Amino acid sequence: DRHSDAALYTLRATRAAGDGSGLKSNANTHLIENVSGESGSTVVITAAELPTLPVLHIKGCSGVRFEVAADVSMLVKVLVEGCENVAIALACGVKTETLELWKCARTRVLASGEARLKTVQLDLSRDVGLEFECADMCGSIVQAGVRGLCVTFADKPGVRMTDSYEQLVERFPGANDTTDQFVSRLVAECEGEPSVCTERLLRLANDFPTTESEQAAAVADKQRARDVAAAALRAAEESGSELTDEQRAELRATAAAAAASGGGE
Repeated sequence: DRHSDAALYTLRATRAAGDGSGLKSNANTHLIENVSGESGSTVVITAAELPTLPVLHIKGCSGVRFEVAADVSMLVKVLVEGCENVAIALACGVKTETLELWKCARTRVLASGEARLKTVQLDLSRDVGLEFECADMCGSIVQAGVRGLCVTFADKPGVRMTDSYEQLVERFPGANDTTDQFVSRLVAECEGEPSVCTERLLRLANDFPTTESEQAAAVADKQRARDVAAAALRAAEESGSELTDEQRAELRATAAAAAASGGGE
């Protein structure tokens, strides 16, 4: 519908135009569209049918399991759009380590072998499953408007990412399922299993995405630098060190900025 399409455009318009690999002008999309099958139907995608530097785009399919054959050594990126009751099994490398999935329902992606997916973007979907052979194959899971999410790891059976819109709106009151994005990552613990950290994505003035914790750390780093400059100015003035007018002006300006900021931006 128009509302969903407009929301999806809003979410996706902020992404980089390229595929993140420097291969934008050379990558070739391999579109598999409107394939429907009975329960248990399998479609094998072989190297012979793929172009060079293939971006695999599975669109509008239902009731099918897609398997990327063992003779496929590398995909550039994987896109899954408007699918229902579909499974995609990946064992090959993904050049950009990127998966994008949107407007899907009851769709699973199974990553094993060389299929590292360090950037996963999920938009406006329902009942999405991601199954990783190893936890270190998974990076950031960015989602918006996803109802029903389960991310599992075969080597860490006790760890799951299950935060979806229903849970996130409780943690972040006022969250909007058509505009707000959230990122989940595994955080290593000193002992025991890793934990799941989910944060809301923020947009800086330059539209660069960050999180509240990353923004707070950046502000703290800047404040420490300003405090060092202020301390250097005080020490130089107290010791009578010879500073050029330019050096003195620079230190004073930095110290003034530190005092004015009060530790924030």
